[in-house]
Parts: sequence; structure tokens; C-alpha cells
Amino acid sequence: MVLEADPYFFLSLQQTIEMALKTFVKINQVSSLSDARYCAGMGVDVLGFSLVEGTPSYVDPQQFKEITQWVSGPQFAGEFGSASVDQIKLATVDYAIDFIETSDPDHLEVLADLDIPIILKFAMSSSADFGKLNEIFSFGGDLLQYLHLEISTSLLEEHTSTLSQLKKPLIMNVDQPTTNLDLISQFGISLTAQQEAQTGLQDYGEIMDVLEELEIEN
Repeated sequence: MVLEADPYFFLSLQQTIEMALKTFVKINQVSSLSDARYCAGMGVDVLGFSLVEGTPSYVDPQQFKEITQWVSGPQFAGEFGSASVDQIKLATVDYAIDFIETSDPDHLEVLADLDIPIILKFAMSSSADFGKLNEIFSFGGDLLQYLHLEISTSLLEEHTSTLSQLKKPLIMNVDQPTTNLDLISQFGISLTAQQEAQTGLQDYGEIMDVLEELEIEN
């Protein structure tokens, strides 16, 4: 006889074993229940889902519902990249998300009308990008909940003091996070999930290494 699984039982079980982490962590491009359950159990703050069709790790509305109904603890971010405002607005009807993540600062003012907290993703490739960042903050800083930076370790080391003075919570996505954990754990941390090779079989790799290092021992 096959028994139907009760999601509420597993949610309750997950809550009893949930860990705590030393800093804020966002996981990007979640596309499997395995990733979502593991990260939630480790105490991750935000799970991000690619919600633009055709993008890597895209999750359709049904998949999103099937994953998130089994997860308790983290908030959910819709990752939209440079998608148009109209695309984002349509997605907020089909997906129950807690954050909108966009990489287009020109959308901030319009998206703010949706009354969903905004994460701005910004790639920093050189020191010159601080000028662009300051410009964004001058007109849209108050509209942001978090600033999600893709940045090299060398650039972060050079400008840690400047970034620390920005009056906005920062999430850092850097190369080789396991070897630079002391540096990036001063801020929030961003890690990217890998697509599941086979249902139920997942190598958490770098995510596991980082989360275990960040785990607060009871």
C-alpha cells in the first residue's frame, strides 16, 4: 500500500532540526526540492528562483508551488535579471514571492509600486563601477531592500571599507567563497545552486561547504 506524504508533517519535522547561520545567506537559481529542503534546514534566509522562461534553472509556476509548499523558514525571491516590468508584473500574479530581484536599476521606481521588497543585482567588474553604484543610490537607494553584488575577491578586498559604509544590507557573490569566508561573512552571502542531475540525487558541493562553516554550534 502506498501512503500519501503529508507535507505538514515534514514541515514540522524540518522546523525541529533547522540550523542557524552566522550571517545572511541567499541561494540563487534553486530548481529542485532537494536544494530547497537542504538549504531551508540549514537556516538559509532567502531562496531565489529564476522566473523568466528561457533562463537557466527556470522554474514554472507549478514547479515553484510544488517546491515551496514543502519548505518552511526561508523567504522566496523571484530572480528576473533584466526582464521588463511587464514580465515581472505578470509573474507576481502566478508566483507567491517575498522579493523581486532585478538587475535593471531603471525599473526600481515602477517596481516599488508593487509593494514587494526589491533586491538589486549589480555586477562590479572594476573600481569605476562605484560611480554607477553611487548614481543608483542617489535616485533609487531608498527603494531597495538589499543590494546583491557580483564582485571579484580582489575588488572586494580593495573596497571592503567603502562597501561597509553603504547604508544598505549587502549580499556578496564572489569567486571561491569557501576560501574567502572570513571576508564575505562580514556581509550577506550569495551562493548558486546546481541543477539536479537526477531527481533526489544532488551534490551540494560548495553550498554544503560554506553552510557548514557558517553553522552556529549549539
